[in-house]
Amino acid sequence: MAEDLEARHDAEDESYTHVGDDGRVIGQRLLRAVVASRESLLGHRCCGGEGADDVVCLVFGGADDRDPEGGECLADERHLHLEGIGHFFDIRAARDDLESALRKLALTTHAAGRTHDDPTASYSVAHGAYDAYFAAFPAGPRDAEMRYAHGELLYADGRYAEALAAYERVLFEHPDSKRAAFCGQSAIYALDKLREGGERPAPDADGVVTDPLDDRLVDVVSAYLDHFPDDSAATGLRYRAAYALYAAQRFDEAGPWLQAVIEADPGSNEAAMAANLWVDAAAVESDYAAMAERAWWVLQFEEIGGSTRA
Repeated sequence: MAEDLEARHDAEDESYTHVGDDGRVIGQRLLRAVVASRESLLGHRCCGGEGADDVVCLVFGGADDRDPEGGECLADERHLHLEGIGHFFDIRAARDDLESALRKLALTTHAAGRTHDDPTASYSVAHGAYDAYFAAFPAGPRDAEMRYAHGELLYADGRYAEALAAYERVLFEHPDSKRAAFCGQSAIYALDKLREGGERPAPDADGVVTDPLDDRLVDVVSAYLDHFPDDSAATGLRYRAAYALYAAQRFDEAGPWLQAVIEADPGSNEAAMAANLWVDAAAVESDYAAMAERAWWVLQFEEIGGSTRA
């Protein structure tokens, strides 16, 4: 940051006077270029108020309770002119204060709801605080932690579609965060809840079911495996995606997933089930040559599902 900061505003000369309690003229709507030192700009914390991002609060020179050493402030609603500055409020600090206040309100009321037999009131306040937080800070440094916490609140409140979106955001946009793996698995639970509460789309003329929830499951599992390939949950999640595509009779898409289950962990129960499904998919399509080819491919593994061939 430069040692001197310059604020400029090119406006037509229109002015009014602002008179303090002692009768002195302390403000007018005439704006001119000024120079302010960095020490002056960083001298005080902002106390809030309207004016959006660039000006939150002004102290007018000559105010008895502030004693700005005779500094004169010339300002309109959002722009400012200062001469002989004594104090200026730190807007960045104000935003930090707002972030902290909203975050603490959301987390504390959320936590309080968990301790009540009827959490409705606390959860209602928490939802509002989370919404206000994300409106003000849509992608802040604590985004992953706050999206995770909001997802947990939404899930506890039975708002599974919104919880799924919160979990997905952490997994997709913050894969390196400490909450990413948890949110990836939690997204699967939210998807399960959505399946329980909704009807499965009807199959088309070929028996294929196109369900957006299947696609979201595959996307979640794909992202999870990209970032946590060696996680203990990887085999089970890989099979979940494979089975969802198989059950929808999307066999061309299911095939690579079923093979991946077998190749990644041939000794697992999931590998044995995947082998059966892959061969069965060919049978459903009456493709007996493919059945034989797939069976021979499976036999190349020494151990399938924990059973070693003689």
